[in-house]
Amino acid sequence: MKPTNNKFLTRRGFGVHSPWAYDFIINVIQEKLPYYAYDDLYDFCEDAPEELPQFDQEEDELLLRVTNSLAVRGKDSLRVLEVGTGSATSTVYMASVGKAVKCVTIDAPHPLTQQVRDSLSDFENVDYRSGNVRELLEKYLSEIPQAGKIDLVHIAHTAFFREVMEEILPYLGPQSMVVTHDIHAIPAKHDWWRQIVADARVASTFTKDETGILSFDLKKQKYNYHL
Repeated sequence: MKPTNNKFLTRRGFGVHSPWAYDFIINVIQEKLPYYAYDDLYDFCEDAPEELPQFDQEEDELLLRVTNSLAVRGKDSLRVLEVGTGSATSTVYMASVGKAVKCVTIDAPHPLTQQVRDSLSDFENVDYRSGNVRELLEKYLSEIPQAGKIDLVHIAHTAFFREVMEEILPYLGPQSMVVTHDIHAIPAKHDWWRQIVADARVASTFTKDETGILSFDLKKQKYNYHL
């Protein structure tokens, strides 16, 4: 008998004992069916300024599916925070899920700030804030009611990934998720990702290529899925 390839099995959901994790892997991470919004978003992505950073289409589509998986839980409003807007393609993918998504996206100012602002003006559920990232993050967190929680955090095009994570942790609940990218691109982020995966405040994690997803329901068994 050939030896079992655990990574091969996990990619297809086999060997995953948690029903929630199995559903998330099969119906969110590995979902291949086209979503209704994909076609509408292609034109926006093609017109996005090439000078600004953006992620691969596959990563943005995964981000949309993660957002949608949180939205279908029936909440009237889904609080989404993005740090590092870049070209705003990821912002639009999340916002396109529906009006229930209330997305605040924070970025440092640059020569194309007004162009990004203009491109997002058609999305009433997006609040684009440009300035000192750490100050804007602090102000945003001060606006959240004490009992409120952030549903989804997208740590995108920012060098402050460590600082962002530490600042947002108190505002995350059991159903919250964090998505980030380029987790192996530079040694500093690779080391940070290894540390955050082992952090006792984080529940299960999902790693797919250069994208990392964190969950925070500590009542569920902690497990690190490599897909």
